[in-house]
Amino acid sequence: NCDDCWRSRRPKSPSAAWGYGSGKVDAIDFQTNGDVILQGYRLWGVKSGSTTFQVTIRLYRGSSMIAEKTGSYFTRSTDKTFEVHFSQVISIRAGLLYTATAEITGARSHAHSDGMSSASCSGVTVTFIKSSKDTNNSNVSLKAKYQH
Repeated sequence: NCDDCWRSRRPKSPSAAWGYGSGKVDAIDFQTNGDVILQGYRLWGVKSGSTTFQVTIRLYRGSSMIAEKTGSYFTRSTDKTFEVHFSQVISIRAGLLYTATAEITGARSHAHSDGMSSASCSGVTVTFIKSSKDTNNSNVSLKAKYQH
């Protein structure tokens, strides 16, 4: 089965807007207390109207990049979020620290300001930590999506 693991207490009601500068990267470190399979990330969609975002997502373990996906993704403000999946699912091992990043080019997006430092999803706890790879003054725009 497949579960979304949200960092926001109210994921259906984003409370803010967020901008993206050229070359800016949103990043967050995370670890789990159980093995899971990562499909990709659910990202906040455009704040108003509809548009196409240019997106590159990456997953790191330390300084080593494990996976990368680049593409164009259509987003509508009414949908709130959109999904970006890696080409293959990724095994996330319990207790290891990973970094999720997203580089987005596009209009201002929805955002939330109530990100949690940990979230329990189908019996697995995901802990989120501020990442040194973040260059967009944020660690609240990313949300890990996994199945296990």
